[in-house]
Amino acid sequence: MKRLSKKLLYTLGVTLICGGMQLHAQSLDQAKKLYNDGKYAEAKPVFEKLVKQAPSNASYNQWYGVCCFETGDLAGAEKHLKVAVKRRVQDAYRYLGEVYYQTYRFNEAEEMFDEYITLLTKKKQDVEPYQIRMDLANKASRMLDKVENVQIIDSLVVDKDDFLSAYTLSEESGTLTTYQDFFQTNDPGNSSVYMNQKGDKIYYAHSTDGKHSCLFTQSKLMDQWGDEKQLPMNINSDADDGYPFVLSDGVTIYYASKGNGSLGGYDLFVTRYNINSDTYLTPEQLGMPYNSPFNDYMMVIDEAKQLGWFVSDRYQPEGKVCVYLFIPNDNRERVDSEDIELKRARASIASIKDSWKPGSNYEELIHLAHTEIPYGRIEIKKDFTFPIHNDIVYYTLDDIQSPEAKNYYEKVVSIHKQIKELNEKLESLRASYIKGNKAKRELLDIAIIVFLMGAAILLILAEIFLLPGITLAGIGGAIFAIGGVVFAYTVGIWVGHLTLSLSIITFGIIFAWLLRSRSVNKIALKTDIDSKLTSSRDLGIEPGDEGITLSRLAPIGKARIKGINVEAKSQDELIDENTPIVVIRVDSYNVIVRPKEETNIHA
Repeated sequence: MKRLSKKLLYTLGVTLICGGMQLHAQSLDQAKKLYNDGKYAEAKPVFEKLVKQAPSNASYNQWYGVCCFETGDLAGAEKHLKVAVKRRVQDAYRYLGEVYYQTYRFNEAEEMFDEYITLLTKKKQDVEPYQIRMDLANKASRMLDKVENVQIIDSLVVDKDDFLSAYTLSEESGTLTTYQDFFQTNDPGNSSVYMNQKGDKIYYAHSTDGKHSCLFTQSKLMDQWGDEKQLPMNINSDADDGYPFVLSDGVTIYYASKGNGSLGGYDLFVTRYNINSDTYLTPEQLGMPYNSPFNDYMMVIDEAKQLGWFVSDRYQPEGKVCVYLFIPNDNRERVDSEDIELKRARASIASIKDSWKPGSNYEELIHLAHTEIPYGRIEIKKDFTFPIHNDIVYYTLDDIQSPEAKNYYEKVVSIHKQIKELNEKLESLRASYIKGNKAKRELLDIAIIVFLMGAAILLILAEIFLLPGITLAGIGGAIFAIGGVVFAYTVGIWVGHLTLSLSIITFGIIFAWLLRSRSVNKIALKTDIDSKLTSSRDLGIEPGDEGITLSRLAPIGKARIKGINVEAKSQDELIDENTPIVVIRVDSYNVIVRPKEETNIHA
């Protein structure tokens, strides 16, 4: 009985082992068949299990790495393909090159394709497709070095078939419609139709030979569309072209193409119509981050909103795309960095926040992007409203072209901020005063008086020495001075007298010191000065020369003497703009002047 039991157990064990080996073989064979049929997602679990059982097996790592790559797991693909490459598995070189290419490591991709070409050459196999891939990696590397510094302010993941719904164009920029909706057809196609603002011209794409699509245009004749024209072949490639958009000038066309040296799938291009020759210029491929190793299409720039959109399926699940909202640059500006990782992040749009300017708030622009704007009503970003002349109005600091004017404005804003802070401090002191007892109130009386008169002196001195011709600081200083003196007299007559006397003395001392101090030169407003003086010989200006003030001398400002713009200092009084002057002396730093007695002299 014992012998029978042992024999039975032995037979059962052998059966299980053989069955397991057979099952393993069947699973491997099935996985390889799925792999060869391109069903990578179905084959992936089997290869994953085999790799865990035999981590150093080159074939298992190759198959599993390819499955990872084809299913979007680039990190897993890189890890296992590297194992296969170390063991000289031929196809592993190609796929690892593709992994590097899609992760923006273009130099490594180029090297890997080069090694793959070497292996193919030894076996006398066709190398042309991979020579093209290596050339593209080289091209992409150069584009990465020139990645544009563009502010991408928002992004939205949507269904690929419905991404046009993410665009809200102003009427001035035209309209976008799907090909099926515009032409009322069920014909397959994923292009779009752009119609200009006038509604008399459209641009679109459709297939011509059943193999690839080309760009076309039509004009409206009476109430009917007709006269279909195919755009020339220097625009249309031997691959798919589509997703056109035309700027309001009617000559600048953005579109997407799989040809013309595309980095991967669709790439974005721009061309312009030459009215004189009735031709289109050679298309220009847009740089990164607009283009990528993936599909990039539908570049749209709304000139009325000063915003743009483009679409990409980079790192997106099947059937999904990401719509990026950005601020178009007037001039191309590269990312100013030698950090390759930073450039990769900006080119691949690893995070849209990486492109934001410090302290910027894009909420209004994002809201504007989704706002319908009728024709003729352009929304303008307004930081302030500053009328200049007739229809000229400044709304942002960038509207101010003059460096001197910008300097004035920034100083005015700073003074305004200081006045606001001083008022807030005063309100706080008032609140404390009301709540305090008699002893505390007496201390607060002194604090308030010192605060008011100190603020008055500082603001008036700022008006005199820093902001000639600008009265904001002077008005603020006068208000604080009057308030301080009045408050001091309400406390007591002797307090008022003392406050007034000490304030005048303090102001006089500081004024005299600043008037004589060379340090005031470092902070006083100075622009458009032809030269700094070190002696009277520098510009040939001598005592007795006459001129005219170009700005208020308070006491320092600008003057024109002998046809030369110089920095001038009043001898002992404030001198208004456009006042005839006479040179008294020239010291090491300034031309010292006084008003000329006659008033009919013009320099």
